Amino acid sequence: MMRLLVLLCLVLPALAVAQTREVLPEDLSLTIEIEDAAERLVGEMVLVTIKGTYRRHITRESLKQPELEGFSWSQLGQDMWTEARIRGQKVKVFTRRMALFPERAGPLTVGAFTHDLTLTDEGDDWFEHAVLSQPIDIEVKPAPEVEGVWFPVKRLIVSDQWSNAPDQLAPGEAVLRVIRVEALGVTPEMIPPMPELRSPSAMIFPHPEQRLAELTPRRTRQLCLLALDDPAHERRLDDRRANHIPLFRH
Repeated sequence: MMRLLVLLCLVLPALAVAQTREVLPEDLSLTIEIEDAAERLVGEMVLVTIKGTYRRHITRESLKQPELEGFSWSQLGQDMWTEARIRGQKVKVFTRRMALFPERAGPLTVGAFTHDLTLTDEGDDWFEHAVLSQPIDIEVKPAPEVEGVWFPVKRLIVSDQWSNAPDQLAPGEAVLRVIRVEALGVTPEMIPPMPELRSPSAMIFPHPEQRLAELTPRRTRQLCLLALDDPAHERRLDDRRANHIPLFRH
């Protein structure tokens, strides 16, 4: 009995990793996960995760995305390959994160993604196999009517920094003012442009904008350096308000 148990322990792992030309449904799966939201509005980010779970050895791979009609989109970071265990068996996990931005109201479809894989068989020969995800339908509502620019972000932070205290400047003294806009849920080019700068008592020389994207494991934070005033609107929950930066006079 002891010899039989040892033999089974040696044979079962080999069976688990055996490569054949027959591909079982449980060997390969590709899914689309969409971030939950109470409602989706035109222009508001829809966070999408494409996830593949694979129990086969993969020699080459290429993910093809659908046309994504009705959306503009941006890929968030590089594709990731990790390993995990499901029911004690080691599997490979593929992850791609994307931000989709609906361009019109009504029903929209996130089409099927196709992962073209090169697998190996019993003779270590390569063969091609494609895995498809299921399409997902979402409902998008029109953007609300607002004064100024519709700018649907999940969070908006505006900060103001002066090189010298603005209330202690001497006549003719130069000062550098930096406006920092941090917007969660948009790409840098979606942040409204810097407004025209005017002052009745000072000469203003605006510096070029710097638009940056900062990726973190849990979220994407977009940064933009602007000046003086941000007339855009924020939608956070049901709170819509204009963000203004205080004007200093001296």
